[in-house]
Amino acid sequence: MLWLLAGCLLLAEPPEIVAGASIFGGDTASATPEELGEPLQVGVGYSDACVVYDSGAIACSGYTKGPEGIFVDIEGGLFDYCGITADNELICEDDKGGPSEAESVDIGESGACAIKDGALKCWGSNTFGVADPPSGSSWVRVAVGTFNGCAVSESGSAKCWSDDSRDDVNDVPSGDYLDIATADFTACGIRDDGTIRCWGSSLEPAPSGSYVAIEAGEYHYCALRDDGDVKCWGDDDYQQSSPPGDSFESFDSGGLGNCGITTDHEVKCWGKVEEGEW
Repeated sequence: MLWLLAGCLLLAEPPEIVAGASIFGGDTASATPEELGEPLQVGVGYSDACVVYDSGAIACSGYTKGPEGIFVDIEGGLFDYCGITADNELICEDDKGGPSEAESVDIGESGACAIKDGALKCWGSNTFGVADPPSGSSWVRVAVGTFNGCAVSESGSAKCWSDDSRDDVNDVPSGDYLDIATADFTACGIRDDGTIRCWGSSLEPAPSGSYVAIEAGEYHYCALRDDGDVKCWGDDDYQQSSPPGDSFESFDSGGLGNCGITTDHEVKCWGKVEEGEW
């Protein structure tokens, strides 16, 4: 996506793919979203985003070109994007020691983690201990934030880790979880009954209701309800916690912004836009 607007962009339409955008498997000078197919999934970095189309091609906004390949999934973080192919090959734009294969991946500010055959593999600067994940072979969800990593096992147990200075997040409330996210000095998880539980430092209470997915930006969270509605909470200085009223199939959060794929197969974004990035 190529939004070249300064300041804050509260809603953004999916852009035309023009020269300078990343489209591997397509013509960067002339391809359009219609030629690439329908948007399948979106990954949001700190101030840009990449969209995967059902053709496997990707299109990215801002200064990132994204990883090179034909993908079914993509995730963004600070200064990096990683894509997963249909054969579970993991390809990152900035190769810093990640595994060659993965079923899922998440990227934070100081590191990244992937799941392969139920085991966690993390890499990065390890400034806060994120690159030292717990052992085990039944992990099914992983999230990486600014200071912590968190994961959910097949049985529903959740664990967060970092150095000892982040024990407020590492002390996960008991219970079974379906999904998890972590941001700044906090973490939030979706319990097996669909409700959200948050812990860590001071954070606005999570919304009520039943949810199926949760993501975190730098200082905010968003979650997807089972009816397609997205609710956000936390810092709203740039309206990153004020989603549009569309019904979404999937979404991602990063930095101070979010993007999602609507049930009408459109890309919608909300939140802060860095100058010249989107």
